[in-house]
Amino acid sequence: MEITYQPVNGEEQSVPVDSQATLTYDLLCWSDFSGDGLVGMADFLSFAASLKATPASLNWESIHSRLDGDGDDLVGIGDFLLFSRYWGERCP
Repeated sequence: MEITYQPVNGEEQSVPVDSQATLTYDLLCWSDFSGDGLVGMADFLSFAASLKATPASLNWESIHSRLDGDGDDLVGIGDFLLFSRYWGERCP
């Protein structure tokens, strides 16, 4: 079995998994939706445009699901709280 992932500013990668894996999620860089290295207004506008999106929403897989940071299948207040925690910070 393999886990496939794609870093915010990188190529898709796969990691073989035998029985157990630990996944570390970088919420600072997750909050940089625009990929410009700064959690700021461009990221807020992306988030605002996706607010209340669900898997039934148009473009869920290609756009909105990336903004569902808490994984509850809704871009909502929980995701906003995660995002706002890093406002103004730089993603390395």
